[in-house]
Amino acid sequence: MNALTKAERIALLEEWLAEYERVASVCEGIEDLFGKHGESHVQTSFYRLFEKYTQSVSIQVGDDFKWLDWFIWDNDCGKNKMEARASSWKKARKIRTVKDLEAIISAK
Repeated sequence: MNALTKAERIALLEEWLAEYERVASVCEGIEDLFGKHGESHVQTSFYRLFEKYTQSVSIQVGDDFKWLDWFIWDNDCGKNKMEARASSWKKARKIRTVKDLEAIISAK
């Protein structure tokens, strides 16, 4: 298991999610300025950097199943309230918050 405490993992995930929200906001601003003519090089660069950051955070929190990617892209940062199940859970749970995300990552 990783060396971070639950509180440290949650704090790191909250920081990661806040960074995603900043990146998304900047990219929306770029679209507002230049229109939606496909992804700009600037947007692509921002998202590639965020992807690398996500990989780093994933390693730090022990995310062996790409839950961070799923939470951001599929579950729209928890807004879709999608259900997921860790292999050690009997039932699926809605994953809406960073605390929910940490719980599924920590479940083994």
